[in-house]
Amino acid sequence: TTRQPQTQTQTTPRPAKPDSHGFRVTSLREREKVCVGGTFDQLHSGHKLLLTVCACLAASPTNAKDTPDANDSQDPKIGSIVLGLSAGELLVNKTHKELIQPYETRRKRVVEFLAEVEPDVKVEVHELHDAFGPSVSMEDLTTLVVSQETSKGGSMVNDERARRGLSRLKNVVVDLVQDDGTKAIKVSSTTIRSYLANQITL
Repeated sequence: TTRQPQTQTQTTPRPAKPDSHGFRVTSLREREKVCVGGTFDQLHSGHKLLLTVCACLAASPTNAKDTPDANDSQDPKIGSIVLGLSAGELLVNKTHKELIQPYETRRKRVVEFLAEVEPDVKVEVHELHDAFGPSVSMEDLTTLVVSQETSKGGSMVNDERARRGLSRLKNVVVDLVQDDGTKAIKVSSTTIRSYLANQITL
């Protein structure tokens, strides 16, 4: 039986905190609406870096100014993350697909991690059944976050958005290579599943 796509929103509101001068930062428009996608199986350091970048971008006000509390009764606007989580047919060709964590387990771990990084940011999780998902259908997205190895996907997303008459997204590429130029052992969901498979067959 094919699962129906689901959209779940996790929001953890937190009151705006005035600074020492009684002012608070208020955005002149909505903060960033950041899009990211992936399987996020066996949530590891690479995933966490990618998600942390998303959270920081979504939490950063654009064109912000200091506004006195007395003259501004509206709460600062909160940014959001739209996350496409691979499911169904996108998992068929994965190595050791039988060891991929259930959708709900992966969704829960991603949402919990983002809540730890930036509680104010709203998170929408969409089941991802194709290469694009919500990145080419949501008009109000502003930014797409990709890893170095999936950076070409950013251009494909913008080409498809242009074809549909939607605005282009800013592409933020997260480089997982060490700053000193040395080669690090790549941490990936595939290598973790391969390790688990070897442990099981011993």
